[in-house]
Amino acid sequence: MKRRVCSYDMFAVPDPSFVLKDRVGEMYFCNLRCFCVRSVQLATRPNLFCTK
Repeated sequence: MKRRVCSYDMFAVPDPSFVLKDRVGEMYFCNLRCFCVRSVQLATRPNLFCTK
């Protein structure tokens, strides 16, 4: 059984949770606050759209 850990708080995620899926994998979030904070962090990263 795979253990779900919040991608922001690093706590165990309860069964009803927020999941962000893409081709590479999944990110789990405890609640909407964790999801929003992590989304803002990713979106405001300086080199988010830089390709090298």
